[in-house]
This record gives sequence, C-alpha cells and structure tokens, in this order.
Amino acid sequence: MIIDKNNEKAYGEALDLYHGTSLIKRCNIYAGNFQDLKNSDIVIITAGAAQKVGETRLDLTKRNYEIIKDISKEIKKYSNESIVINVTNPVDVLTYFLWKEIDFPKNRVIGTGTILDTARFRALVSKQCGVSPASVHAYIVGEHGDSELMVWSSATIGGVNIKDFCKVCNIKNCKNLRDIFEETKNAAYTIIEKKGATNFAIGVVTA
Repeated sequence: MIIDKNNEKAYGEALDLYHGTSLIKRCNIYAGNFQDLKNSDIVIITAGAAQKVGETRLDLTKRNYEIIKDISKEIKKYSNESIVINVTNPVDVLTYFLWKEIDFPKNRVIGTGTILDTARFRALVSKQCGVSPASVHAYIVGEHGDSELMVWSSATIGGVNIKDFCKVCNIKNCKNLRDIFEETKNAAYTIIEKKGATNFAIGVVTA
C-alpha cells in the first residue's frame, strides 16, 4: 500500500507498479490512507523535503522533522504493532526523533543508516577492480552523510585485505582507494545534480 499527501500521485504510482505484478510473485499494490495501516507488519517512511543542489542531508532536518512528527502520530494511532523503517534524510537523526516520538521499542524503529553507502562503495570498488560486488567485503559506518567513515582494517576483496589486493591487481591507472571513498561519500550530490534525486539504489537497499 502506498500513502501520499497527494492522493492522486499515490494512485498513479500504485497503478504503475500494479501493472507489473503479473511478472512477479502474487502481491497486491494499491493506494490508501493512514487508517489502512491497521495490522501492517512493516511501515516504510520515505516522505520528506527533497534535497536541493548544494544542500547537505543535515540541512533537511527542520523541514523533515515536522513531516516525521506528523507521520509518527498516525502510525502510532493505526499501526502500533508494526516495525517502522525510516528512509527520510537525515536518516540517522530522524530515525532517533521518530523513535522518541512514536515510543515503540527500539528494535521496531530502524533506519537505513549507511547500508546505501556501503553498497555504493562495494559497487565502485568492484567496477574499478574488475571483480564481482559479492567478492568485496567492506563497510562504511557512522553517519549517512558527510562524516561517514570507512572501516579499512576489515575491508577485503576475495578474502584478501583490500590494500594488499590493490598492490597486485595489475590494473593500470587504478584509482586511489581514498578517491573511491570520496566518490562514494559525494555520490548523492552528483546524482542530485544530474537527475534531481536518488531513488533506485536506496529502494533496492530498503527492500
């Protein structure tokens, strides 16, 4: 079920998705409202002000806090046994605010955190090194934003320390690993500048 402040848009999105359901496992996709959340197992929050070119995720805090606050009241009213996953940025700050507002146990209020950053880094490393993303094991931790950190000590490619692998991979013009990390950290800014918003990768991460 899709809920949006703009009911017509929610209906259009649901209809577009529904037309592909004959090609996947049986499911029902439709537009609804907060009252329809009753008995939901999982609620995913993606609503929020769009990040503009030049803005950081933290610049969205005040605007998106008000949105999260309103949504949390509706979830608490109609679906107080559900697990809530927050995607809205700044995701770490707003997930904490959501937990405080909704007053659910902490194991039922989850943010996507740095999963997207980790996925981006693995994808970029795999492309650079010519290996499968499944062979890259590396984690970005901390904030989903400009202060995120790369855990270099545990990063591996095919079980080999990532820095040792880069010494023997024989790829000419290999990017410095820290350059790849910076590219990862700035990925959202690049995408927003090019197309206005990020949506596909975070959708896969959330799923």
